[in-house]
Amino acid sequence: TNSAERQVAARAVLRHLLAQVAIGVVTTHDLALADAPDLAEVAKRVHFRETVHREEGTTRLEFDYLMRPGLAQTSNALALLEAVGLDSLIDETDPAK
Repeated sequence: TNSAERQVAARAVLRHLLAQVAIGVVTTHDLALADAPDLAEVAKRVHFRETVHREEGTTRLEFDYLMRPGLAQTSNALALLEAVGLDSLIDETDPAK
């Protein structure tokens, strides 16, 4: 699904759940998801912190699972690739890196 349709679909599902008075937790890396005014009224942005451990040629991520207010201040996608041995696939010249 493309990004625009994914956002429309996710917001529609969340609005449906809210209409059913559902209570729960939604996790996403889509930072724009809670920007819709009706969702922003009931959503709270929180994040966990992670620590990347690099020891003896291995990479391990550890999450604290403590909900902190706001958006995450770090990123970990490349460390996750490294942890599962796929870091050799990363293009070092990629401008997004």
